[in-house]
Amino acid sequence: MTHSPTPTELLALRTANAALLNSPDSFCDMVATIVFALGSAQLLQSPTRAAELTARRNEDMALRGELAPMGEPRKVPFELGDSLVPAVQWLIAQVAEQEEVRVDLWAHLDFRLRDIERLRARVAELEAERTRPAPLFPPDPAAPVIEPLAGTLRIRALMAEDPHESPLHHEHRLSRDLPEMPRG
Repeated sequence: MTHSPTPTELLALRTANAALLNSPDSFCDMVATIVFALGSAQLLQSPTRAAELTARRNEDMALRGELAPMGEPRKVPFELGDSLVPAVQWLIAQVAEQEEVRVDLWAHLDFRLRDIERLRARVAELEAERTRPAPLFPPDPAAPVIEPLAGTLRIRALMAEDPHESPLHHEHRLSRDLPEMPRG
């Protein structure tokens, strides 16, 4: 024996020794050798390890049932072998491909939403033009363009003049200021 026995190996050894108490020593040595060989080959397991292994086998069977259910088409395009790694790799590739498609769709949708907003703004402009009342007098293309600032300056200059010297000044007489007319 080149290594110290594990607790599971010791338990198997004690069990074998208790069963063979009435056996010759050479047979006990043979049983010990067998038990240590089984432990080295990892064929002896603790109850915890056996429960973990059973749980993993059950998970494996459940996954196989999900990927290739009986009476239904397989979820992966190939037969499941001893390992589920190829199926998981194929599923990861499918998810990555779907993610690329999703990103492309979102980019296209974003472009279309901006296009819709632009078109809605244009429709609103056209509706505003359609509902705006027409001017009473259409603009004359030959009419001079009046600049608002020049007109304001001109009016201020006229207001600054003496009102009696202005060419626009008129004397307005009321009827009481006019000469009397004979009645009669």
